[in-house]
Amino acid sequence: MYSDVWVMKNDGGFNMVAAKNGIFQIKVDHIENAVDVEKIKKYLSSSYDQFRSDYGLGPVTEDVKMSKDANTYSSTLVGKPLVHSKGNYSECLGNIRYMSLSHLDPNKVDINKVIADCYFDAFVGCPAHIVDRQHKVDISVTKQSYT
Repeated sequence: MYSDVWVMKNDGGFNMVAAKNGIFQIKVDHIENAVDVEKIKKYLSSSYDQFRSDYGLGPVTEDVKMSKDANTYSSTLVGKPLVHSKGNYSECLGNIRYMSLSHLDPNKVDINKVIADCYFDAFVGCPAHIVDRQHKVDISVTKQSYT
């Protein structure tokens, strides 16, 4: 983005706002510190089970091999464009930048629930995932640190 007052740019992995009188960093450490991958995964799993229940389907169980493959693959996507793997999985890929949540206060909002809801909405909005009647799934979340 560009304006006569400031310009948004990425400098070494940090989102920066450059102004006429210098540069300041958009603070995201309060968000990064509040992110708990295990909580996000639990929220996603619970939402998916509830969604399936609403359509008369049973709860899901974790596919251990799929989990291992997904965790390995998701870590290769950090800082890169999202590209589906070559596996035989129905994948839902996405990312959320800490900066997009920087206006939230983790003392007032459950950041992990916000992130989980964002991903869940993307997941159920995909026709391939809606018709998937498998009972085995994996939910992989990779957290990137900027510190």
